[in-house]
Amino acid sequence: MILISSLITLLLQVMCAKLGIVTGMDLAQTTKALVGKRTDRRAVDHHQISNHRDRNRQGYR
Repeated sequence: MILISSLITLLLQVMCAKLGIVTGMDLAQTTKALVGKRTDRRAVDHHQISNHRDRNRQGYR
């Protein structure tokens, strides 16, 4: 089991290294560049919906 996890880790490290060589960014920067804005927008929308729902439960209008 440890051998399999070590091999998978090695594969991921190699893939991240190739990504860095090609794009010049690390995995976190690439992920943020690809999905950061969409994810942030959904989080804001969810937060606003939650706040609106909580206000209605407390009797605010």
